[in-house]
Amino acid sequence: MKKLLVFTVVLGLALSVVGASAHVEGFPEAGITPDSFWFFLDQWGEGMATFFAFSNDAKAQKYLERAEERLSEAHELEDRNTRMSREMGAKDVAGFIKAMELYQQHFAAAVERAQNASENVQARVAEATLKHMEVLEDVLGHVPEQAHSAIERAMVSSQQGQEAALEALSEQNSSRAEEVRQNINMMGDVPDNNPVDLP
Repeated sequence: MKKLLVFTVVLGLALSVVGASAHVEGFPEAGITPDSFWFFLDQWGEGMATFFAFSNDAKAQKYLERAEERLSEAHELEDRNTRMSREMGAKDVAGFIKAMELYQQHFAAAVERAQNASENVQARVAEATLKHMEVLEDVLGHVPEQAHSAIERAMVSSQQGQEAALEALSEQNSSRAEEVRQNINMMGDVPDNNPVDLP
């Protein structure tokens, strides 16, 4: 009986991971998506890795990685339905919304840890939002209406996190903060201190 249970768990994990094919450049692989029964194992493993990251720098990096993996998972859920030429079902929409909520939680934790982290980590958190916004804007146009508010909240959270990381960086090194802000504006054409225009 134990062998059958272990075999079932291993097989389920393998199939969940094999099914994921969409990848967002520069982000961790999606792995198990929130619509999977096995998603709790993914969360548990990430939680353990974060627990054993002791410095603010390491914790901020781990939370940022977790936030980016949630974006990869949301992108995978959207892409999976596009590849199958079908509308997102209720389970996929629920998984997508869960990914957006977890993105917000993990990104907020990354920003909070970055407040007392090194300049490099603060800059990394601030600059990461540019790619986050790109992914969020991309999936916004491909998901059902009921998922739009979750994406919009994630976009606002991302922009607020960017400003908080830039403020923390400015307190440590104002010239570096200005340099990062200029890089962000140049790469993303995002205006200074203006909230994201949401539909």
